[in-house]
Amino acid sequence: MDFSGGWQESLSLVEFSYNNSYQVSIGMTPFEALYGTKCRSPICWEEIEERLMSGPEFLQEMKDKVELIRKRIKAAQDRQASYANKRRRPLEFQSLSLIHDVFHVYILRKYEPDPSHVLRTEDVELDSSLSYVEQPMQILDRKEKQLRNKTIPLVLVQWSRHGKEEATCELEARMRQE
Repeated sequence: MDFSGGWQESLSLVEFSYNNSYQVSIGMTPFEALYGTKCRSPICWEEIEERLMSGPEFLQEMKDKVELIRKRIKAAQDRQASYANKRRRPLEFQSLSLIHDVFHVYILRKYEPDPSHVLRTEDVELDSSLSYVEQPMQILDRKEKQLRNKTIPLVLVQWSRHGKEEATCELEARMRQE
């Protein structure tokens, strides 16, 4: 800073300027975020014994210093933003509807029991660890996935207790072992 005297004398004004500079990331000044109100004036930030000068000259000098500090803070923020923006690239997202149907929670309604609603259940045989083993029912399709140096044979398998729409791709060699 090109202020007369040492930087220590202007530190309180630098603090005031920073705390009252609008921050885009939080949408307000740091002072306002901390205290919930805007800080209006740095007049009382100086120690009483240090404040020998008073009146319009003192106010004008402080106003000029605060303005200079704000310009330099703004220049530093712009410089940092330009560094960040050089490497920033726009993100593109695929629609989730390509993966699955999307619904919102507010669409859900409370279930009202109705005796005509009948759920069919199947008996599932559980082993000692309270789990069951899915058995492959049929192979629906075969395909090969090409990697750089090798080809991986895959099969589309329909599992017991599941429909064709829930079939999964599995390694052909693993399915032959089973």
